[in-house]
Amino acid sequence: MITTLLVASAAAQASTTGSVTASATEAAAAVADKAASVATKVEHAVRRGVKAAAEGVETGAKAVGRVADNVARKAGVPGAGQAASAPPR
Repeated sequence: MITTLLVASAAAQASTTGSVTASATEAAAAVADKAASVATKVEHAVRRGVKAAAEGVETGAKAVGRVADNVARKAGVPGAGQAASAPPR
């Protein structure tokens, strides 16, 4: 009788330990999946931000060029106000 109780108790503990280990493993996998998802979203956000910044710099540079060209034209600089020939794309 005591042997049967010990075996049943050991089996119950093994079963509980196994499910706790499985739960911990599943939880760790879920956390890893969430972290990977967040990292991907952050990467995409950074790429969008870098692209937007580059477009902003380009737009600003064009605006400065137009202003400088207008000022030079108004100051009477020869050749000012004429579009520079851009290389074909």
